[in-house]
Amino acid sequence: MAIGGKRPYMTVGCEHSILAGGETREDAGPETLTKLLSDSIGEVLIDLVGTRVRESIYNHLEKNRSIARSEIPHHLDEFFKVFERTFGVASKKVIERAIARKVYSKLGWGFQPIRGFELTDYLDRIKTGFTKRSATEHFP
Repeated sequence: MAIGGKRPYMTVGCEHSILAGGETREDAGPETLTKLLSDSIGEVLIDLVGTRVRESIYNHLEKNRSIARSEIPHHLDEFFKVFERTFGVASKKVIERAIARKVYSKLGWGFQPIRGFELTDYLDRIKTGFTKRSATEHFP
């Protein structure tokens, strides 16, 4: 959880591929946590602000911050700064929770909001789940 309300965002790469239902295998296809996060961000933006505004946000990030659409998961801090400046501080919480819910849904996991959690906290939980599942798969 964030300490003092602030926490730097981290890279969200995952060593294992992700299958439907949240199962992991090292040799499974190209679905990674980063791709799931990127896809979820795009879908949530369409749901919340529409396609045109989503494209405007992507263009702004690329032109003004040199962040390509596919790199947003590695630059979440900049992504959320755009939302805070444009839509206010509360927008960050709404979007973070919607993105987390979408990623959990894509994994086939139930989502339960936790007070005080930021997107990175939910992503940490996902990574922990993969680590535990992977360990039991390889070391019964």
